[in-house]
Amino acid sequence: MFDLLTGGFGIAGLIIFSLLCVIGLALVILWFMLPFAVFGTKKKLDAIIAESQKTNAELSRVGAELAAMRTEANVIRHAPDSRP
Repeated sequence: MFDLLTGGFGIAGLIIFSLLCVIGLALVILWFMLPFAVFGTKKKLDAIIAESQKTNAELSRVGAELAAMRTEANVIRHAPDSRP
């Protein structure tokens, strides 16, 4: 019976078989938990994407405002001098 478990390799075979069983069990547990991890992060990713879109819109607004201020500053700087 011992030879069936160890594959004829004695105690080393039993240790290797035990390690493979533990690794296999860990992989089965992780594979079972994978869908929960994927669906659990989906809501968080959606929230991050929405916040990123808000930030991009605000950045575009600030950029347009800055461009308008620069244009206004250039017009004032290059305006003809109206001193007598």
